[in-house]
Amino acid sequence: MFILVAGLKDASFGTVLSCKVALDSSGKSRGFGFVQFDQEEAAQYDRSRSSDSQKFTNVYVKNLPDTVSDEEFWNMFEKFGLITSAVVTKDADGKSRCFGFVNFQNFDNAAAAVENMNGVSCNEKVLYVGKAQRKSEREAELRAKFEQERISRFEKLKGANLYLKNLDDTINEETPKDLFSKFGTITSCKVNLDPQGISKGSGFVAFSNPDDAAVAMNEMNGTMVGKKPLYIVVAHRKDERRAHLQVELLSSFCGLYLAAIGTGGLKAAAPSLGADQFDEEDPEEAASLSVYFNWLFFSIVTGAIFGVITFLVWVNTFQGWNWGFLVSTLAVLVAVLCLYTGKSLYRQQVPEGSPLARILQVFVVAIINQNLSFPETADGFHDIKHGTGDEILKKTEQFK
Repeated sequence: MFILVAGLKDASFGTVLSCKVALDSSGKSRGFGFVQFDQEEAAQYDRSRSSDSQKFTNVYVKNLPDTVSDEEFWNMFEKFGLITSAVVTKDADGKSRCFGFVNFQNFDNAAAAVENMNGVSCNEKVLYVGKAQRKSEREAELRAKFEQERISRFEKLKGANLYLKNLDDTINEETPKDLFSKFGTITSCKVNLDPQGISKGSGFVAFSNPDDAAVAMNEMNGTMVGKKPLYIVVAHRKDERRAHLQVELLSSFCGLYLAAIGTGGLKAAAPSLGADQFDEEDPEEAASLSVYFNWLFFSIVTGAIFGVITFLVWVNTFQGWNWGFLVSTLAVLVAVLCLYTGKSLYRQQVPEGSPLARILQVFVVAIINQNLSFPETADGFHDIKHGTGDEILKKTEQFK
């Protein structure tokens, strides 16, 4: 690009205070710059003139008959206004490449030519007439058009396209057609395969209308196909799926963190509450305390084996994670209600003082005694009275 700073200063939009053209390391323009005017009105006028400069005068024409000459090309478009140039592009041998460019003196004439000549038949060929664009502009326009068409097709079939997951390795392209054809007309079917032709575990089935897809999803979701249960949801566009996944992850993690806090409190409080129901000073109740813990851990292990490993796994696999969490939540609610109904009968040992003060006391004492020397003989230790069968831990520097 051959734009100089002096050229920017010569602009006729107002008084220029300063200007700069951005250059690369070799001194060539990088395609942009800065101009500072003395008044805002001048800058606004410059901006409006710059916007007007985006209006085109150069028109691109393709699909021309190979017999059209430059003169005939000129005559085709001169009725729309004054033409500064009209050229049919030719190859090295002088043969027409069936496209050309017409440059008008002003935008209105160029726009009229595009509006009236685009789609017109010429010697059994349909002309394409449009704004002449740089390659980058044309590619950007094509990408936008392709994306719009893709979104339009997806919206038209919204709810009719199903995403299949957890497909068995033996599934091929024909299997989904055989499984889903009874629910309605299938417009397309695809199973994602690896280079060896083995199913990657996912695919798509598109129906001609959303109602058939809804029936198929309700009937087939969770059905055993091969050795795996089929998982089916309505397919979404990638951007929609990403946004939905972010919301889903946020809600899932919030739920998991809250569940961890709640279950953590229950796991710590419930066993202690049960242990408080036994008086250790009473020999008979003290003997029952160990039996209580035996049954407690037996119940925990049994519940984990039969409740979690079997029943909940079945619910999560065949009904979905939502049902699995619902069952777990209901079980916890029932447990809390059972505990609450016996509140008036519980033997409660209310702690004296603030529990926070006792926690802080541990840290304070640890800091104060961090340099305390370790006794060399057993006389330096204070040992409480141990019951029969208790084992005294070996004393080390870690237990001072």
